[in-house]
Amino acid sequence: MKTPHAIVVPYPVQGHVIPHMELSHHLVERGFKITFVNTEFNHKRIVATLQNNQNESQINLVTISDGLTDEDRNDIGKLTEALISVFPIEVEAVIKGINGSNDNDDITCIISDIGWLLAVVGENIGIQTATFWTMGAGILALVSNITKLIETGIINPDATQERNL
Repeated sequence: MKTPHAIVVPYPVQGHVIPHMELSHHLVERGFKITFVNTEFNHKRIVATLQNNQNESQINLVTISDGLTDEDRNDIGKLTEALISVFPIEVEAVIKGINGSNDNDDITCIISDIGWLLAVVGENIGIQTATFWTMGAGILALVSNITKLIETGIINPDATQERNL
């Protein structure tokens, strides 16, 4: 049986990268090979956190561009706008490079918390995708119920409060 090989692509900010790296280590313990894709900007942070003998040989660290030059990466709007134009192309190139070589096990799935990336790249390549939710349960409950909050009149479609609770 072939070794499952996942490509893990977190949204490139600390609260997303660290949980994805922790997930990657757990998957390695369960027999996966991992290609962890990170931005060049965040790569140094990840390398600094790796501990000796912690399955690094099973996690292949790959860097790609985030589409920004000297802009402030704390501006989530600018970062997301740049990522939308760059990430699908960059991630697809990494997958095709790995799957096109005879030296590696082919990528069998993409794991990410970037929904639009999963939809675009997964569909283009025809590869399985999995979403990894890195935020707290309260945010998940809120996001999952926005439609219900609008339908019941608690908030307007533009997210303004309709009535006092």
